[in-house]
Amino acid sequence: MRTVLAHIGNLDSELPTVLMGDFNEWAQRGGCFREFGDSWQVLSPGPSYHARRPVARLDRVIASRQWTIEASGVHRSALSARGSDHLPVWALLELHKKQA
Repeated sequence: MRTVLAHIGNLDSELPTVLMGDFNEWAQRGGCFREFGDSWQVLSPGPSYHARRPVARLDRVIASRQWTIEASGVHRSALSARGSDHLPVWALLELHKKQA
């Protein structure tokens, strides 16, 4: 995670960024999530693991502060429970408009 964040931090300009997926982190604020400062929003859409009986929030959406998180959730269906051991997570984001 440090490598990814260092790469993003070394860019010439601010880039609206979204990272999402299975972070394999059981703690809500521990582990790799300690690497994210105030310029990031760490969102836990809901229990997504294990797909057959989701109890753990291992899948996250992490967005830079240029985004507003409008909604998020976990997609639950018979097909999604067969497709992976994780249910898919989703988020509806809106990019902040730059002030002129």
